Amino acid sequence: LEALSGLYEQAINGGNHETVTMKELTDMYSALGDYARAAEACSRRAAYDPRKGAVWARMGEIYASNGRADSAISLLEGAVGKVDDQGLVFRRLASLYYSLGDTTAARDNAVLAAKFGFPVDSTLKEDLSRDTLSPVDKR
Repeated sequence: LEALSGLYEQAINGGNHETVTMKELTDMYSALGDYARAAEACSRRAAYDPRKGAVWARMGEIYASNGRADSAISLLEGAVGKVDDQGLVFRRLASLYYSLGDTTAARDNAVLAAKFGFPVDSTLKEDLSRDTLSPVDKR
């Protein structure tokens, strides 16, 4: 993975700024446990695709994986009004607030996520940080 991530870095530095390449690089660094580099790659992706909530939700996930849940919440709350697909951001916020023990904020964000078509477990009995629900309502 490390060698492959180097190839992606070369492609990006050579002017290939496709968001798919940066997504792959982000995922590879995350798989390696290098969250600082994963956050950097995801941040670069966000610069090219700033209206995509999935990018911001992923960055929040990376921050949280690196023990920076508070930073993730600040980042996502700032992004929520700027993205086209807010449901993903609200779902990630619900997960983060739940992991910090703030069930009221978790429920509030879960309700907002559901309004945008991204339901989460409304009872918050599951660990929402797993983010296992699909964008469609599970019946």
